[in-house]
Amino acid sequence: MNELIELLKRHGLTISSVESFTGGLFGSRLSEIPGVSEVYRGTLTAYSESVKSEWLDLEPIWLHSVGTISADCAKAMAIQGRLHFHSDVCVALTGNAGPSALENQPVGQWFACIALGERLIEISRIDHLERNALRQHAVDEVTAVIVKALREVDTTRIHP
Repeated sequence: MNELIELLKRHGLTISSVESFTGGLFGSRLSEIPGVSEVYRGTLTAYSESVKSEWLDLEPIWLHSVGTISADCAKAMAIQGRLHFHSDVCVALTGNAGPSALENQPVGQWFACIALGERLIEISRIDHLERNALRQHAVDEVTAVIVKALREVDTTRIHP
């Protein structure tokens, strides 16, 4: 997280997150770092379908058709989160941490999308880990992907 925050500061970028199965863990980990307020806009923990619909302007019929545990949902969450938080980067995570299959998705299935300006980086994984280990793993993996992207990006094309 320290490297992520330093890169955001260096590039003058802000970050937000919209989280479902991680329950705000990404935002919590960010907020552990002193000085994060320079870059961190906030986190929406959108655990339920109704919160995804009401707070992110995602149509219930659309959510029902694509599923809340899907790449399409993660993508929409990231796009809408970036707009609502007025951030340069928004991370969205949705998945199934168990204990049983949901929406025909197996335990361990998770999706993430990182809206880096207009660029979208999508992640889809199935990891066979215990619930909290899965949540932690997803946050760690997403953080590494953002760091890698920020090292390579032309930041003049990110600002909304």
